[in-house]
Order: sequence, then structure tokens, then C-alpha cells
Amino acid sequence: MYREQMSESRDWRTRTETCKANVGRLEKQLMDTHQSLSECRKDLRNEEKSNRDAQEGYNLCTDESVLLQQNLTSATERLDHCEQKLRTATR
Repeated sequence: MYREQMSESRDWRTRTETCKANVGRLEKQLMDTHQSLSECRKDLRNEEKSNRDAQEGYNLCTDESVLLQQNLTSATERLDHCEQKLRTATR
């Protein structure tokens, strides 16, 4: 009976130590996963900022393109007007 109790006690001690080791590994995995998640969130925020900056740059370029097109149209109209005056003056 005593031997059985000692054997059972050793078994439970071994199981307890195994469980503690498993819990330790799981806690480390959880911390590593948490760290990875934090890094992913940081990367995502940086990517979102980069995307916003790129969109803002694109919008500025588009606005500038519209202004340049308007200036070109206006300059072409003035050139046409000047050429028409020149033709009229040289007749």
C-alpha cells in the first residue's frame, strides 16, 4: 500500500511538472504571438500612413494636372487669338 501511494505520488508529481513545463511553453508562445501581433499592428499603421501619403500625393498631382490643363487651354486660346490678330494685321 505504501509503495502504491509513493508510486502514485511520483506519478502526480511528474504530471504536475509536465503540466508546469507545458504551461511555461504556452505562456512563452503567447508572449511571442502577442509581440508578433504588436509588430503586425505597427506595420499596418505604417502601411496605412504610407497609403494615405501616396493618396495625398496622387491627389496633389491630379489637381496640378487639372491646373496645367486649364493653363494650356487658356494659353492655346490666347495663341489662337494672337495668330488671328496677326493674320488680320498682315492682310
